[in-house]
Amino acid sequence: MNFTDEQKKMIGFAMDAIPGLLCMATNGTITYVNKQMEAYKGRTAEEMIGRNIKEFFPYTLMMDTLENQIDNRVVLYQGDGITSKDLAESSYHKLIYEDGKITGLMTYDLFQNVEELEKFISMYIQLNDNIKYTNQSHQTFKTTKYSLDDILGISPAITKVRKEIQKAAARNSTVLISGETGTGKEMAAQSIHSLSKRFMNSFVELDSSAVPESLIEAELFGYVKGSFTGASPTGQIGKFEVANRGTLFIDEVESLSMSIQPKLLRVLQEKEIQRIGSNTKIPVDVRIICATNQNLEMLVKEDKFRSDLYYRLDVINIHMPPLRDRKEDIPMLTEDFISKFNAVLETDITGISDTAMEKLQDYNWPGNVRELKNVIERAMNETNSGVIKESAITFSRLEMRSQSNIRGKDYIQSDNPIEEAKRAAEAEVILTTLNTCNGNKTKAAKLLKIPRPLLYQKMNRLGIGNTFVK
Repeated sequence: MNFTDEQKKMIGFAMDAIPGLLCMATNGTITYVNKQMEAYKGRTAEEMIGRNIKEFFPYTLMMDTLENQIDNRVVLYQGDGITSKDLAESSYHKLIYEDGKITGLMTYDLFQNVEELEKFISMYIQLNDNIKYTNQSHQTFKTTKYSLDDILGISPAITKVRKEIQKAAARNSTVLISGETGTGKEMAAQSIHSLSKRFMNSFVELDSSAVPESLIEAELFGYVKGSFTGASPTGQIGKFEVANRGTLFIDEVESLSMSIQPKLLRVLQEKEIQRIGSNTKIPVDVRIICATNQNLEMLVKEDKFRSDLYYRLDVINIHMPPLRDRKEDIPMLTEDFISKFNAVLETDITGISDTAMEKLQDYNWPGNVRELKNVIERAMNETNSGVIKESAITFSRLEMRSQSNIRGKDYIQSDNPIEEAKRAAEAEVILTTLNTCNGNKTKAAKLLKIPRPLLYQKMNRLGIGNTFVK
């Protein structure tokens, strides 16, 4: 290709504008240097061309690039013996090809002094630290299992709940979620967190009824080493610190003892906690969401729950309606459960018959949505494929009754029908409560307001076996 003098002049300007441009043959002989390279080395082109690259760059990796045929190589390297103001190499290497064969190498500078490199490295380190922090944040990010999309239904009651959740998520006030067991209180709490500005931070759960009263304070506030007998020798942080900048969900808040309630109130007011055994106050930024299946107002009147804590928690109140009050949602919920269980159980259920759906609609659902889910799972295990029929729909409460050795004829034909009727009624209450609590005897005993050992005694006396409780 022939170039005009003007074109050659423009090409020369462009070549000289490249920092430290240099070309060399495969044997290391310099074949070209531009004006910037001349200025950088303090030598003319005539003094450099035809001489070996090592004379001017003793620590260069250019020959290594050629020998290993590494194309498009970025080199940042400072060799031994180089002064603080010079670099052994900070350049870009590009192999030169002619007819498919490597004939040389072209290189130009990325940095021409240590100060430029140090500035770049500083920027790189900062960027790398940011990337590492982001990766760690994603790894430790505790996502919620449920979101607003999981709260299904078309009923006015559940539509109202979804709107209330969205409003609550936009605020930072405490939330009290009430409702019977199995209505989806935890799902509502997680939905609030996932929609809030805190969604990138931790969602921490505490089931108050599942933690012994003697350990609940340590669970909430943590402790320093040696605080009490049996404490970890390294100490432990509490739920509040884990949930810092996130959300702490306290389920069955009514189970908190009267000695713990004022300490929770103090955290809500002061925004700081103290670990057990420590005098140091630790500031925390935690949003509190509590749930209860009890009437807290009644517990306050009975002096079983502090009124000041109740008013502090009951800033935003969301009530989860029982399934019996939103039966129009059963078809949608059933369809969703069938879809999800098909994947888990490897079944091929295509739907549910009209009579089976009528059976679901006629039932009172003491266990609410959780019980519906269990009933559908059991029916799918019976059906495996096709349509769920009415015969596959069975209810835990009725099954437990049938196996409890308490029948109507048992007490009508007995010598003491009144006592047998009392036994039947007592068994019915216990079975219903166990079903409502999904078989959790600790929760059932609390609902029945009797000690757990007494519940076991009654179950044994009435013939209610553990195998009947899911």
